Amino acid sequence: MRIGVAGVGRIGAYHARTLTEIDEVDSLVVADAVPARAAEVAAELHAEPVATPNDLFTAGIDVW
Repeated sequence: MRIGVAGVGRIGAYHARTLTEIDEVDSLVVADAVPARAAEVAAELHAEPVATPNDLFTAGIDVW
């Protein structure tokens, strides 16, 4: 399952980290209004960053 997380501030990053621990999650895509923050969290979690939360609409997400 491919999951997207829009907003990876303190709480969003916590939820994204939790999602990486679920076996059914094949890939995680993170986005934030601050693209550098999305890139930072993505690198930490081995996730895929996208430039803005709107980009999640075209990222092939199964679950938001």
